This record gives sequence, C-alpha cells and structure tokens, in this order.
Amino acid sequence: MIQARPQVRTGIVSREFLLLFGAIALVASAVLGAYHYLTSSMAVDAVTQREASRIELAGSAAERTLELITTDLLVLAKNNTLQQLLLRSKNQMPLWAQVAQELVLVSRQKGIYDQIRFLDTGGMEVVRVNYDGGTPSIVAPHLLQNKAGRYYFKDSIVLSKEEVFVSPLDLNVEHGRVERPFKPMIRLATPVFDGRGRKRGVLIVNYSAAHLLDLFQEILGRGKGHGMVLNGDGYWLLGPDDDKAWGFMFENGPSFASTYPEAWPQIRDQETGRIRSGNGEIVFATVRPLRGAVTSVERSRPEPLSAQEKSAARTYAWKIVSHLDRDLLADHYTSSLPLLLVLLAALLTLGGVASWAIAVGRDQKRRHEAEILSQRDWLNTLINAMPDIVCLKDGEGRWMVANDFARKLLWLPDLDYRGLTDEELATKGGLHEATFLSSMATDEKAWRSGMTFRYEEKIAQPDGPSRIFEMIKVPLLEADGETRRGMVVIGRDITRRKEAETEVATALEEAERSNTELEQFAYAASHDLREPLRMINSYLKLLTRRLGNELDTDANEYIDFAVDGAQRMDAMINDLLAYSRIGRRDAGMEPLFARESLEEALTNLAVAIDESGAKITVEGEDPVVEANPNELTRLFQNLIGNAIKYQAPGRPPEVTIDISRREEEWLFAIKDNGIGIEEKDFDRVFMIFQRLHGRSEYEGTGIGLAACKKIVERHQGRIWVDSRPGEGSTFTFSLPAQ
Repeated sequence: MIQARPQVRTGIVSREFLLLFGAIALVASAVLGAYHYLTSSMAVDAVTQREASRIELAGSAAERTLELITTDLLVLAKNNTLQQLLLRSKNQMPLWAQVAQELVLVSRQKGIYDQIRFLDTGGMEVVRVNYDGGTPSIVAPHLLQNKAGRYYFKDSIVLSKEEVFVSPLDLNVEHGRVERPFKPMIRLATPVFDGRGRKRGVLIVNYSAAHLLDLFQEILGRGKGHGMVLNGDGYWLLGPDDDKAWGFMFENGPSFASTYPEAWPQIRDQETGRIRSGNGEIVFATVRPLRGAVTSVERSRPEPLSAQEKSAARTYAWKIVSHLDRDLLADHYTSSLPLLLVLLAALLTLGGVASWAIAVGRDQKRRHEAEILSQRDWLNTLINAMPDIVCLKDGEGRWMVANDFARKLLWLPDLDYRGLTDEELATKGGLHEATFLSSMATDEKAWRSGMTFRYEEKIAQPDGPSRIFEMIKVPLLEADGETRRGMVVIGRDITRRKEAETEVATALEEAERSNTELEQFAYAASHDLREPLRMINSYLKLLTRRLGNELDTDANEYIDFAVDGAQRMDAMINDLLAYSRIGRRDAGMEPLFARESLEEALTNLAVAIDESGAKITVEGEDPVVEANPNELTRLFQNLIGNAIKYQAPGRPPEVTIDISRREEEWLFAIKDNGIGIEEKDFDRVFMIFQRLHGRSEYEGTGIGLAACKKIVERHQGRIWVDSRPGEGSTFTFSLPAQ
C-alpha cells in the first residue's frame, strides 16, 4: 500500500511562518551591530585554533616518536639471536658477534640512536654500538665499561618484563660538563629475559633527541606564532632564540617562567588553554611523552634523587607553546567589514527559508508523534511475544520495562512494578527471595565492570520446578563513562542445554575410562602374543639346526617362510604397542631445542645412513619447541628412515631437513630424491597398515607414518606430503611456535 504524501496545511503554516520571520528580522538588526565583533573574534579564534592544531600535531608526533622507540627497544629485547644466546651456556662468542652485527644493522637503518648496548645483570657492557657521523660501529671489548652505578641501569634492572625506563630530555654530559656542541638525549632501557623467564641483563638505547626537536621546529614553524617547547619547570627545550634553550642545565640560565611570570602559572597548572595579554595571545597544550613508561630523572649531578623528585619524574610533562603577536591579531579585527551587508542579506534570506521549514516541520512533528506512539505499541507487542526475559532498569535500579514472560517468571503479573527496586518488589511478594538477592549482587558486578556481564542463575518458578537461565546484563553509562543511565537485562532458558552438557560430560568420562582400559588391554595382549611367537621362532630355528641336513629344499624353504612370518608378526605387534603408547599421560612435554632430537635421530640411523651412502643436509634455524623428547626423536627417525629406505634404484639417497618459521608455527620439511608417491595416495600413506609396496620390495609394517601423524597431532601440529613419482617426496610437519 502506497501512502499519499502529507499535504501542507497552508493556513496554519503561514501564521507560524510570519511569527518566526518577524522575530528573525528583529534579531538580524541586532546581529548587524554585533557582526563586526563576531567575525573578528571568529577570525582570531581560527588563527588560535590552527595554532592549537599544530601544537596538538607536534604533541602527537612526540608521543608517537617515543612509542616507536619503545617498540624498537622491546623488539630488540626479544631478538631471536639474543634469546638463543641467553639459553646457551657454551660457544656464545659467535652469537654475540651476530647480535652486535644485528644491532649495527638496526642503528644504520634507524639513524636516530646514538648508542645501542646490552648490559649483563652486573651492569657490565657486553655489546655496544655507537653511531658517529652517520656510521654505526661496534665498540671493542676492551673499551666496554661497567655501568652498574649509573641511574639508568639501577632504575631499569629492577623493572618487570616489557616495562620500559625512559629518562628525561636533557643535554648529554661527559666528565661532569655539558658536551658541546649540544647533544640532546633521551635514554630508554628495558630488562631482557630468556626463554625460561630469567632476567639476563638490560638493553639500552640512547635516542638522539635532536631529531625530535627538529620535528617540533618543522611543525611549529608552519604557523604564524612563535613556537616553543618547555619542560615541566618552565625552561625552554626549544626557544625563540637558541641562546635561551637548556637554561636548566646551567646556573642562572634563562627560563620562560621568569620571562612570562604572569602566564606561566596557568600554563603549568592547566593541560591546554589560551592566555590573552597586552603583547598578544599565547596558545599552549601539555604533552606527556612518557605516558605508560617507568621513568626516572638524572640532572647530571652526583647527589641521589629524593622520593619527591622521582615521583615528579613519573608525571613530568612538556608544554608546547605558540605566541601570537598583537599586531598579527589586530589585522583580523578590520578584515570583516566588506562582508557585513552580504551577511545581512544572507541572514534574511536564510531566515525566511528557515522560518518556512520550521513551520512545515512543526506541522509534520505533530503527525510524527502520533506515529511514534503507534510504533511504541508495536514494539511492546514484539517484546512481549519473545520467550525470553527482557527487562530495563534505570540508573538507580528501578524497574522501567518488563515483558510478559519476565513478569510471569518473576512473579510480577499482578503488580505495578514500574519505579520499584528489587528490594521493594521482594517486599511486595513480586520476587522470590533468592532471585532478589542474586539480582542485587549481579547488578552491582555489572556496574563495577562497566561491561556486558554474563552468568547463569537458577530461578524458582511460581508453578513448577526451578529452571536454569543464562542471564545477560548490559550497563548503560553516560558519555563520561561513570554516570549510570540504565541497565538492560536479558535471560534465556538453558535448562535443556545444561542437561545435555551433563550427559556429554558423563559420556566423555566413560570414553576416557574405556580408552584407559583399552590401552592396558593392548599392552597385555601384545605381551601375551609375542611370547608364543618367540617360542615358534626359537623352535623352528632349533629344528633347522638339528635336522637341517636331513630336510629337503622345500622343507627348508617352508621353515624359512614360517620364521619370516613369525618375525614380521613380532615386528608388527611391537610397532602396534609403540603406536598405542604415543600420547600416554606419563609422556610429558618440555621446552627443548628441536635440533637436539634431530641429532639423536641421525645417530640412531647412523648404520642405515652409512650402508646406503645417504647424504644428509640440515638447513634453517634451531627453534625451541614444547615437545616430548622421545616422541620428537621418533618422528624425525621415522621420516628420515623412510627417505633413506624408499630410494630410487641407482641413485644414492639425498635427504634435506629444512627448518623455518611461518607466522605462529615452525615448519620442518624432510625432502628426499626417492621413488616418490602418487597424488591419490597422499592421504592413504598416513593410515595405519596401509602399504604402497610389497614386502619383497621394501620392508615395513605400515605403521610408521601413522605413528608420525599421531605424534604431530598430539603436539597440536599438522603433517602432509608433496611428491612427484620418480623425483622424490617432501614430508612437512608443523609445531606451534613458543
């Protein structure tokens, strides 16, 4: 059904239009006299706002710079080579050299770090890279120093993991004197932990803050004011003149606070603002570049810092200031006069259009209100049709809305619940006592968390047994994030789901018990089966020794067949027993170097490697993985053993083991030049007892790759094969990265 467009009721709208337009005309006359002041103020405000935007941009750049440097520092602390080195106790020198080269690469790429160094827990420099004249260099070992007594080592060595020490911005001091030419500096440090969580030292970078000051100069220099950067004590870090900066580093040095004594208290005590004076206008903002970092202060002096000074260092800030001259602002007070008449005409035109639009809008509003009332009735019908609890409370916990299902479930159908609290409803018999107490407690938890709160509750029914509900409480807060506005309460009956979960848990417990019994049965059965096989094998060999000369060729061949069958059956039972033991509870996991298990597997295969003339190559990294040592060794041994066994005729085996990382997992690829596998058999080779070749061609029980798959899956990994017949195969498995 297409609704007709509402017709404008001309008489009513015209009367309202004349009243509105007359009022606008009177206001326009007053605006004409005030327009000059208004436009001038707006122009000045625009200038100051642009200056404030530049100041905000400069502050954001400072915070972003410190954040990027902090990120660099934390990334360097987790350097893979450094972490491997810290876990090893022998043959560390090659890795230290590699760490130094990697730090040189970082220094060259970044070009902003005056020094990068690693200190051990005793404060001794182990590696230091200096950046001089655009060229990074590694400091010779005999020039490394012990920095145990320096403040930045003392403050950073006590930090926890991923906490960062950041020093204040000041000038570099050498031998008790300010270094010239001036070298602004910020030091950042973080403790370094090895893979076992032990603190092994401190990583420190000296950031050349001249880059940051140049960035301030570039951003602030685009404006019309005089840009300045002040520290928390009112001294210039970047001043209108070079000779005014860094006054706090010298006795009786100049400061902004002493030059502008009337403006400084307000700048010091407020985050942002504008100050008008006889010399013009000052726009300022506060930057806290060390937010989130653990900080300390060193004023280039020998005496220790007091507790108050250290507390202040953790809250100090920079003030970015722009001073707009009085002459510059005066120009804006005379620039708006030519627009005065144009503005008046525009106001009258817009006033007429707006008056007509408002008059029409008021007429439509009255009709829309009637439509809203209709929609509210429809919404109430929809909520009442829902088979869930749907309620709404105000910020004081008083009930505002409850659908029919909720009123029936909570014993409210005959009560006027609106405006009542849970306690008042319980007093009037509208809430079961247990429901009332739970509602009060969970409301408070939801308010405290400020987020959606989920819980399960058993609610007594007025006409039947209690039911279990999944309750969701969503606190509604005002824009300030603290003032309580209301709370949405939704509940769904999950009694049947909880009963199903109980049934599933019981079934899982029964399956676990059954698996344990099957494991015990497999062990006992394999032991009992192997004993008769050993007896058959022994007596057949005894029969051969005693009657070997009396038996004909066929009889000896039959005995050989029987002995071979018994031996193959024994090998199959032994492999089945080993397969069943994979993933037993007593086979624990532990962090280990993957190559240790690989080397052990190669040692076990030494005879096969020697007899086949195989060439084994190991490439890639040596990661630390969480694994069972025996199972990981068996995994390598099975895959490498297959690569040697399934060799192409007339072609010596060549096996390459490559270890690499991809996202959150380590990949181990075993590549050979053997006979290869058809694509249709890629999945089949990992099934138990599935052999692709006869026993006359290649020995085996068909269990090895199935065991590999079971080991990998137990370690939360994957295994797959890529192959081309006649060219070789690559078996790849993955393990989660630590």
